[in-house]
Amino acid sequence: MGSRRVLILVVAVALAAITAFATYSYASSADERANKGAQLVDAFVVKKDIIKGFPGERALDEGFIGKEKMPRKFYPAKAVVDAQTLRGKVALAPMAAGLPVVDGAFVEPRVAQESFAQRIDKGMQAVTISVDDVRGVARLVVPGDHVNMMLTTNDNNSTQTQYMLQNLEVLAVGNSTALQPGEQAAPASAPAQAGVAQTASSGLLTFAVPAQEAAKIALASRVGEIYLTLVPPDFAPTPVPPVNRGNLFS
Repeated sequence: MGSRRVLILVVAVALAAITAFATYSYASSADERANKGAQLVDAFVVKKDIIKGFPGERALDEGFIGKEKMPRKFYPAKAVVDAQTLRGKVALAPMAAGLPVVDGAFVEPRVAQESFAQRIDKGMQAVTISVDDVRGVARLVVPGDHVNMMLTTNDNNSTQTQYMLQNLEVLAVGNSTALQPGEQAAPASAPAQAGVAQTASSGLLTFAVPAQEAAKIALASRVGEIYLTLVPPDFAPTPVPPVNRGNLFS
């Protein structure tokens, strides 16, 4: 790195620090001005971002929730007054730092549980196929990815491959599902190695599709071989003509 680039970097870091300090100072003075003359009351406030499903006892014991003064006019009508009632409960939804804790923000674990069916959009049905490493993109597909589905058939010594469905979202791989907002991934069983992509442990892939497409997938798995192609997030489906022995090299 040249001396000029180093100088630019140092100046940029210094300016960022000055800006952050000025912003903090302004916010602090603004809070003081806003609270001047206001009646302050104690409230339990989120100190650090809390994810969905986070245990209430951890939130209390690890400093995610603490007591703070706030103007009475901003005090929620259903504010939690006894923080110990959060023990044995879990966060119903993600909560950002600075929010007051209200009744219903933490619930019994059974209330917070979400069935897989609730992740399926109206009018869609979940269907699962089994693919091996070759047909399933070497198990590099993970929940939330999008894939295209091809079908290879061999009728009367005429082999043909064609795209059947495109841009299908993968809801689950095995029993692993796409993360919902506020959820955290389970810890990996083995640490990732540099330059080596993590692969799925199952060749079972689940999709949510309309009823007719679910029937097509079921039939396709019996009459031919299904191949998947992994596509980028910005993929746009386009018509692709079938490929057979007659046009394989054209």
